[in-house]
Amino acid sequence: MTDRRIILMVLLKHQLFARGIKIWLLALGLATPLVAPAGAAEHGILDIGSRLELFVDRYLVDRLEGARLKMHQPQPAEVVIQPDTPWELNPEHAERTYGWGRLVIKDEDRYVMYYQVVGQVNYAESRDGIHWTKPLLGLIEVRGNKHNNGIGTVDGIPFFDAATEPAAMAFLDRRPDVPFDERYKVIWPNQGHPWNESWAWVSGDGKLFRKLQDDPIIRLDNRVLPSCFDGGWSLFWSEHEQCYVVYTRYKIFNEEGVERRATCRLTSTDFIDWTEPVPMTYGEFGRFP
Repeated sequence: MTDRRIILMVLLKHQLFARGIKIWLLALGLATPLVAPAGAAEHGILDIGSRLELFVDRYLVDRLEGARLKMHQPQPAEVVIQPDTPWELNPEHAERTYGWGRLVIKDEDRYVMYYQVVGQVNYAESRDGIHWTKPLLGLIEVRGNKHNNGIGTVDGIPFFDAATEPAAMAFLDRRPDVPFDERYKVIWPNQGHPWNESWAWVSGDGKLFRKLQDDPIIRLDNRVLPSCFDGGWSLFWSEHEQCYVVYTRYKIFNEEGVERRATCRLTSTDFIDWTEPVPMTYGEFGRFP
């Protein structure tokens, strides 16, 4: 499976998007005619097994007859969650209380949502993906008390959002035989450490996280990849590749010194030892028709 389609499938599977301070449920449709796989004549038949694939470009399509690819527009539906608690309404950052990343995970018979407000990452859960509750976890202190639904570490350190430090977003490890108390994982810097160093954090319930080991699992040279990890991660177990995959942001500069954001990719078979980052490049197949 190509890198860009893994990214898109992860986003479509796990992400809810925000506009202003409201989070909307979005519907995205893609025309999926039954056609021969991409490059059948030039490269032979591509073996995708039983994997679900999105026809977002012509990469998997050899020819179209009586059909066309069309990217449908997302449609706003009901508001499912919004800031309505004292710890979510930060008067110092009222204009952007919500608005950073959200992550939705299906964990057996419930949905888990991680959403960011300025200064913390909060937890919500739902049985149907529409009606959400914000359980009072009592794990971290927010503006003087623990009456909130914020998540963090066993040391009482909240997972900060991208307004103050790189975003911490958990994922549910679907690797077979993963220990129960390591089902949820986060890659996140220790408070006060450089952004190019990140530690592994694990949890059984997705709420309270412990450090997997004392040393960072990823340490990158900022001279090679400036400002690594300054944004959200896309982190998951790739069943197809049999390894963990991370996509993260870094910065590049053109000949005029103008800053551009880019994406790099790292992999690991054990979540401890990671490859060097590989900058992503995109050819003509990545363009929409």
